[in-house]
Amino acid sequence: MIRYVLKDSPDLDFFERIEEVREALVHLFEHDWKISFPNIGTDRMWIAMDSVPELTLSRGFFHPIASQSVPMAASAHQNYLLFTCNRQYQVSFDERKIFAAAGDVVILSNKSSYQVKVDSANIASSMIVDGTMLDEMWSEAPYLVGKKLAYGTLGADRVHDAMRLAWTCSESGCFGTVASRLIGIIAHQLAISGLLSPIETCDIVAGACRSEVKAFIDERLQTPELTIAMVAEVLGYSIRHIQYCFSEVGETASGYLREKRLELAASMLSSPTSSDRRITEVAYACGYNSSSYFSTEFRKKFNESPASFRDRIRQEVCINNAAHSQSRFLK
Repeated sequence: MIRYVLKDSPDLDFFERIEEVREALVHLFEHDWKISFPNIGTDRMWIAMDSVPELTLSRGFFHPIASQSVPMAASAHQNYLLFTCNRQYQVSFDERKIFAAAGDVVILSNKSSYQVKVDSANIASSMIVDGTMLDEMWSEAPYLVGKKLAYGTLGADRVHDAMRLAWTCSESGCFGTVASRLIGIIAHQLAISGLLSPIETCDIVAGACRSEVKAFIDERLQTPELTIAMVAEVLGYSIRHIQYCFSEVGETASGYLREKRLELAASMLSSPTSSDRRITEVAYACGYNSSSYFSTEFRKKFNESPASFRDRIRQEVCINNAAHSQSRFLK
């Protein structure tokens, strides 16, 4: 693995190392690169790279950065670049702009000019994939060039998985021996993302996430410590991803948790077995730490206090029982 440590001051050594990285990228991607740093900042920047002829990995921490790349005249061999970043970024590609959210994956080619711009400190990752090998494994690959795989969709998630696997192989020292197999995995992941439209892909992933979150919440409604942050941590999602998946159907995860708790409370207040329980006990049993907050939330949903709700249900039950008894008597 090649690791470039870029110093945090604009001295000669810093720019020598930047030139080293640029020359490596020119050689690997057959592109003429221009890299600029609008604000060097105070933190150290670094780039880690691992490369074999058919596959190159790159990952680094940068300050705001702009890189411009144009095809070299002698470039005849096509390579693909899969790029992602943990911050919002912008890609100018063939006279159009792609606005990408954090985690989105953009697919580019060394046959086209493009510019990548990130306005804040960021961790960026990329893979340069041999075009001939990828095209042989999946002939539709060229049609994804210039496309964005949105964060939280099947395609982007699978590309992130492939990147993580590649770095694991790199760190274990077997990257060179498994590079071709890694390209096969990448081709498979891209093929899956290409089989579905972005909307279909997003719906599949978002629906699965919503179902998993709802099932987790349903099983733990009586846990006072249950929060969406806890759900995200246990299930391995980010809070942002959960919020996104619920927003696709006009819902919120916190709203679902609140509704389910209130439904449970209404059920308990309506049950004869809970008729002697105090309102405070019902609140705690439904995951509320404060009986006053519980009463406020309950009133918002049912337009009456928990106590009046229970009294009304009791009266209705008594009336129904009396009517039923009278009906039996008349028969």
